[in-house]
Amino acid sequence: MKRLGPLTRIATFNSVLVDIIFVSILSILEIKVKVDLQPFVLKQLTPACNADSCHKGKDDIDNPSVPNAMSSDEFQSFFYVIASDAQLDSYAGESAQLGKMSYPPPCTASDSCDSCTSKLAHYTNSQMKLAIEGMIRADNSNPTASGGPVPKTLVMNGDLTSYFHRYQRRDYKKLFRDFQGLEENFPGIGNHDYDYGSGESYSFDQWIPRNCNAMHALEYFRGAFCNIVPNFDAKKFTR
Repeated sequence: MKRLGPLTRIATFNSVLVDIIFVSILSILEIKVKVDLQPFVLKQLTPACNADSCHKGKDDIDNPSVPNAMSSDEFQSFFYVIASDAQLDSYAGESAQLGKMSYPPPCTASDSCDSCTSKLAHYTNSQMKLAIEGMIRADNSNPTASGGPVPKTLVMNGDLTSYFHRYQRRDYKKLFRDFQGLEENFPGIGNHDYDYGSGESYSFDQWIPRNCNAMHALEYFRGAFCNIVPNFDAKKFTR
């Protein structure tokens, strides 16, 4: 069998590359400009962003606020934890082993920078979760470290992920979805979830439009009004 010469191989490669670019352009035109390419549907090669949320999450909040005329005796005290910046799967903090080891625990010598960063992100966030659960489980026989009241509500105040890629959203939900003893859970979205990457493509499999990650971040928050987030009490939101 005769082998192809260098010039032939280069020409074949360039031809294939041109074909890929041509098909990709047609696929983008089909979605972005709504060009009808039937019967050759190419948009499967360039999937559009699919971030539909529940209808309740799109409705205006119409719950009235508590009137100022209410007596203070009618209010019931509550205590809560405010946390933020889980930023899964990213870690840019310090380590107690800085300057002592070439890599920080729980990483190993075989870890790359990316894999070590992910391990540290999961480790530090799991420690935060354990600390929060320790406060939630406190009672008279096991008080909080400060001796203060026991919180039963968590407000995760934004930056749940680093870019809100599909796997980062999955990792956040896996770690922070369930808390032992937690009665209410209110996650929010921050700049890392919404626009930190100046338009991301949701794990690179949905990239029309370019702000697909932001759309999925909004969908996650809006979906909480349809019971996607456990212990999310939509009635607590007022206008």
